[in-house]
Amino acid sequence: MDLGSLYNISKTQNTTLTTGFSYYYSTNGTDWTWGILIGQTFDPTVSARYIKFVSLAPQGVPYMEVKEAQLWQKTPATGIHTSGDTQITDNSLYQRQTFTPTYTKPANTNITFKFRTSTDHITWTSWTASQTVGSGSPLDITSLVTSKTGDPGSETFYKYIQAETTLTSADGTSTPTLSDYTIGYHTNVKPNAPTAQSVTIGS
Repeated sequence: MDLGSLYNISKTQNTTLTTGFSYYYSTNGTDWTWGILIGQTFDPTVSARYIKFVSLAPQGVPYMEVKEAQLWQKTPATGIHTSGDTQITDNSLYQRQTFTPTYTKPANTNITFKFRTSTDHITWTSWTASQTVGSGSPLDITSLVTSKTGDPGSETFYKYIQAETTLTSADGTSTPTLSDYTIGYHTNVKPNAPTAQSVTIGS
Protein backbone atom coordinates (compact mmCIF):
# COMPACT_ATOMS: atom_id res chain seq x y z
CA MET A 1 0.00 0.00 0.00
CA ASP A 2 1.62 3.26 -1.18
CA LEU A 3 0.35 6.25 0.80
CA GLY A 4 1.97 8.72 -1.59
CA SER A 5 4.11 10.47 1.04
CA LEU A 6 5.38 10.01 4.58
CA TYR A 7 2.79 9.90 7.36
CA ASN A 8 2.97 9.30 11.11
CA ILE A 9 0.65 6.30 11.36
CA SER A 10 -1.00 5.65 14.72
CA LYS A 11 -3.91 3.29 14.04
CA THR A 12 -5.30 0.90 11.46
CA GLN A 13 -8.69 -0.64 10.92
CA ASN A 14 -9.56 -3.23 8.32
CA THR A 15 -12.09 -5.87 7.39
CA THR A 16 -10.61 -9.34 6.79
CA LEU A 17 -11.72 -12.93 6.34
CA THR A 18 -9.24 -14.03 8.99
CA THR A 19 -8.33 -12.37 12.25
CA GLY A 20 -4.57 -12.75 12.34
CA PHE A 21 -2.06 -10.56 10.56
CA SER A 22 1.14 -8.66 11.08
CA TYR A 23 2.39 -5.68 9.14
CA TYR A 24 5.56 -4.16 7.76
CA TYR A 25 6.27 -0.52 7.02
CA SER A 26 8.79 1.32 4.88
CA THR A 27 9.79 4.86 3.97
CA ASN A 28 11.13 3.92 0.53
CA GLY A 29 9.36 0.70 -0.52
CA THR A 30 12.63 -1.26 -0.38
CA ASP A 31 13.71 -1.44 3.26
CA TRP A 32 10.96 -2.89 5.43
CA THR A 33 10.55 -2.98 9.21
CA TRP A 34 8.26 -5.29 11.12
CA GLY A 35 5.89 -3.37 13.34
CA ILE A 36 4.07 -4.23 16.53
CA LEU A 37 0.31 -3.96 16.50
CA ILE A 38 -1.52 -3.68 19.84
CA GLY A 39 -5.16 -4.25 19.03
CA GLN A 40 -5.52 -1.95 16.05
CA THR A 41 -3.00 0.62 17.28
CA PHE A 42 0.55 0.92 16.03
CA ASP A 43 2.94 0.84 18.98
CA PRO A 44 4.89 3.00 18.74
CA THR A 45 3.58 5.41 16.10
CA VAL A 46 5.51 4.80 12.89
CA SER A 47 6.62 7.10 10.08
CA ALA A 48 5.95 5.36 6.78
CA ARG A 49 4.96 5.80 3.16
CA TYR A 50 4.44 2.10 2.45
CA ILE A 51 2.44 -0.42 4.52
CA LYS A 52 1.94 -4.11 3.83
CA PHE A 53 -0.06 -6.67 5.78
CA VAL A 54 1.07 -10.30 6.09
CA SER A 55 -1.39 -13.08 6.87
CA LEU A 56 -1.02 -15.08 10.06
CA ALA A 57 -3.84 -17.35 8.98
CA PRO A 58 -3.81 -20.83 10.57
CA GLN A 59 -2.87 -23.91 8.61
CA GLY A 60 -5.54 -24.83 6.12
CA VAL A 61 -6.61 -21.25 5.49
CA PRO A 62 -4.89 -20.37 2.23
CA TYR A 63 -5.01 -16.59 2.37
CA MET A 64 -6.15 -13.47 4.14
CA GLU A 65 -8.34 -11.11 2.22
CA VAL A 66 -8.30 -7.47 3.21
CA LYS A 67 -11.56 -5.97 2.03
CA GLU A 68 -10.92 -2.48 3.33
CA ALA A 69 -8.17 -0.76 5.30
CA GLN A 70 -8.15 2.59 7.04
CA LEU A 71 -5.15 4.33 8.54
CA TRP A 72 -5.03 7.18 11.05
CA GLN A 73 -2.11 9.58 11.23
CA LYS A 74 -0.69 11.50 14.15
CA THR A 75 -0.43 15.13 13.13
CA PRO A 76 2.51 17.29 14.29
CA ALA A 77 1.71 19.31 17.39
CA THR A 78 2.98 22.77 18.29
CA GLY A 79 2.71 24.76 21.50
CA ILE A 80 3.87 28.35 22.05
CA HIS A 81 4.58 30.04 25.38
CA THR A 82 5.29 33.76 25.64
CA SER A 83 6.50 35.35 28.86
CA GLY A 84 4.37 38.16 30.29
CA ASP A 85 5.02 41.66 28.97
CA THR A 86 6.14 42.91 32.40
CA GLN A 87 7.46 39.61 33.74
CA ILE A 88 11.14 40.13 32.87
CA THR A 89 12.43 43.62 33.63
CA ASP A 90 14.92 45.52 35.80
CA ASN A 91 14.90 49.29 36.12
CA SER A 92 18.69 49.21 36.57
CA LEU A 93 19.30 47.27 33.35
CA TYR A 94 22.34 48.25 31.29
CA GLN A 95 22.86 45.28 28.96
CA ARG A 96 21.45 41.78 28.58
CA GLN A 97 24.03 39.02 28.29
CA THR A 98 22.76 35.42 28.18
CA PHE A 99 19.66 33.26 27.94
CA THR A 100 19.89 29.78 29.53
CA PRO A 101 16.93 27.40 29.29
CA THR A 102 16.33 24.13 31.13
CA TYR A 103 14.25 21.59 29.25
CA THR A 104 13.81 17.97 28.17
CA LYS A 105 13.58 17.19 24.47
CA PRO A 106 12.75 13.56 23.55
CA ALA A 107 13.24 12.18 20.05
CA ASN A 108 10.89 13.65 17.42
CA THR A 109 10.58 16.94 19.32
CA ASN A 110 12.20 20.36 19.21
CA ILE A 111 12.31 23.61 21.20
CA THR A 112 13.21 27.03 19.76
CA PHE A 113 13.25 30.55 21.19
CA LYS A 114 12.59 34.09 19.96
CA PHE A 115 13.05 37.42 21.75
CA ARG A 116 11.85 41.00 21.59
CA THR A 117 12.32 44.06 23.81
CA SER A 118 10.53 47.27 24.68
CA THR A 119 11.11 50.55 26.47
CA ASP A 120 7.54 50.72 27.80
CA HIS A 121 6.08 47.17 27.39
CA ILE A 122 3.64 48.62 24.83
CA THR A 123 5.69 49.13 21.68
CA TRP A 124 8.00 46.22 20.92
CA THR A 125 10.87 45.49 18.60
CA SER A 126 10.34 42.77 16.00
CA TRP A 127 10.82 39.19 17.14
CA THR A 128 14.29 37.84 16.51
CA ALA A 129 14.80 34.80 14.31
CA SER A 130 14.24 31.46 16.04
CA GLN A 131 17.22 30.28 18.05
CA THR A 132 18.17 26.82 19.29
CA VAL A 133 20.28 26.26 22.38
CA GLY A 134 21.07 23.17 24.44
CA SER A 135 19.42 22.69 27.81
CA GLY A 136 21.60 24.28 30.48
CA SER A 137 23.77 26.07 27.90
CA PRO A 138 23.90 29.88 27.80
CA LEU A 139 22.93 31.59 24.54
CA ASP A 140 24.71 34.92 23.96
CA ILE A 141 21.87 37.39 23.36
CA THR A 142 23.91 40.60 23.32
CA SER A 143 23.60 40.71 19.53
CA LEU A 144 20.06 39.33 19.39
CA VAL A 145 18.13 41.75 21.59
CA THR A 146 18.16 45.51 22.00
CA SER A 147 19.25 46.58 25.49
CA LYS A 148 19.81 50.30 24.94
CA THR A 149 20.16 52.93 22.27
CA GLY A 150 21.63 56.44 22.20
CA ASP A 151 24.82 58.14 23.28
CA PRO A 152 26.52 57.19 26.58
CA GLY A 153 24.93 59.10 29.44
CA SER A 154 21.67 59.69 27.57
CA GLU A 155 20.69 56.15 26.57
CA THR A 156 17.16 54.91 26.13
CA PHE A 157 16.91 51.52 27.80
CA TYR A 158 14.82 48.60 26.57
CA LYS A 159 14.02 47.43 30.08
CA TYR A 160 11.40 44.86 29.09
CA ILE A 161 12.07 41.58 27.31
CA GLN A 162 9.78 38.79 26.19
CA ALA A 163 10.86 35.27 25.35
CA GLU A 164 8.71 33.16 23.04
CA THR A 165 9.18 29.40 23.29
CA THR A 166 7.93 27.10 20.51
CA LEU A 167 7.61 23.43 21.43
CA THR A 168 6.98 20.99 18.59
CA SER A 169 6.26 17.28 18.39
CA ALA A 170 6.76 15.73 14.96
CA ASP A 171 4.79 12.58 15.81
CA GLY A 172 2.09 14.23 17.91
CA THR A 173 2.90 11.87 20.79
CA SER A 174 6.35 12.69 22.18
CA THR A 175 6.33 15.78 24.42
CA PRO A 176 9.11 18.32 25.03
CA THR A 177 9.03 20.08 28.41
CA LEU A 178 10.41 23.52 29.32
CA SER A 179 11.18 23.83 33.03
CA ASP A 180 12.59 27.36 33.27
CA TYR A 181 14.98 29.85 31.73
CA THR A 182 17.42 32.35 33.18
CA ILE A 183 18.34 35.68 31.61
CA GLY A 184 21.71 37.12 32.60
CA TYR A 185 22.41 40.86 32.45
CA HIS A 186 24.47 43.59 34.09
CA THR A 187 23.55 47.00 35.47
CA ASN A 188 26.83 48.91 35.75
CA VAL A 189 27.65 51.81 33.45
CA LYS A 190 31.25 52.36 32.32
CA PRO A 191 33.83 52.89 33.76
CA ASN A 192 32.48 50.66 36.55
CA ALA A 193 33.07 46.94 36.12
CA PRO A 194 29.91 45.02 35.15
CA THR A 195 28.25 43.12 37.99
CA ALA A 196 26.43 39.99 36.85
CA GLN A 197 22.70 39.81 37.55
CA SER A 198 20.10 37.24 36.56
CA VAL A 199 16.39 36.55 36.63
CA THR A 200 14.86 33.07 36.37
CA ILE A 201 11.39 32.39 35.04
CA GLY A 202 9.73 29.07 35.82
CA SER A 203 10.17 26.43 38.49
